[in-house]
Amino acid sequence: MNKLKFFTSKIITKLLTGGIKLNRVVYRHDNIQQLSPDKIEYKSFSEFDYLQYPRKLNLGCGFDIRSGYLNVDFQDFHNPDLVADIKKLDMLPSDFYEEVVAQDCLEHFPRCDTEPALAEWSRLLKSGGILKLRVPDLVGLLELFLMESKQSVEDQKLLVQCMYGTQAYNGDWHLTGFTQILLEHYLQEAGFNQIQLERKDHWLFDVVCKKK
Repeated sequence: MNKLKFFTSKIITKLLTGGIKLNRVVYRHDNIQQLSPDKIEYKSFSEFDYLQYPRKLNLGCGFDIRSGYLNVDFQDFHNPDLVADIKKLDMLPSDFYEEVVAQDCLEHFPRCDTEPALAEWSRLLKSGGILKLRVPDLVGLLELFLMESKQSVEDQKLLVQCMYGTQAYNGDWHLTGFTQILLEHYLQEAGFNQIQLERKDHWLFDVVCKKK
C-alpha cells in the first residue's frame, strides 16, 4: 500500500513540475507493481479510453478488483483501473454499460448525494442494464443491537462499526443508511424497475434492479 502511495505521489509531483495539471491519475492495476515511478502510464480524463475496458463497471471497488470490469475508486492506493469520483463520471459515456456494481458505496456519501449518485449510475447504463447494490439496512442493524445474543461489549462495538464504518482512512465513514421503503423509492426515481432486495447477514440489503 505504501509503495502505491509513493508511486502516485511521484507521478503527481512530476506532472505539476512539468506544468501539467491533472485531477487524477489513471493507470493499469496489473503492471504498476513492476514499474518505476518514472515509467507508470498516466493520462488526463480526456485521454482515458473507455473502449479499452469491458462494458461492466465496478464502482467504489476498494481492493475488490474484478476481472471483466472497469474498476473505479477515488482512492489511488486501492490500485483501480480508473481513479475518479464515482458520483460524477463525465469521462464515461451514457447508455453504454451492461452492468454497474456498487457494493458498500452509497452509505459513504452524504445523504444528499444518494439521489444524484443513483441518477449518474442510471445514466451510464443502457436500457435493460443491471445495477447491483449493497447498502446497510438500518432496521436490520437496529434489530441486531437488541438481540440477546449481541449484548457483549465486543458485539456491540462491531455493530457500531457496521453503522458508522471502520473510519480507518479517509472515505471509510458511513454517512447515511437505508430502509426498504427509502431504497425502493430512490431507485424508482432514478429510472430503475424490477427491484429485488435480499437481506444479507441481517443488516445489509443486496439489490439487483434494471434500468427501464
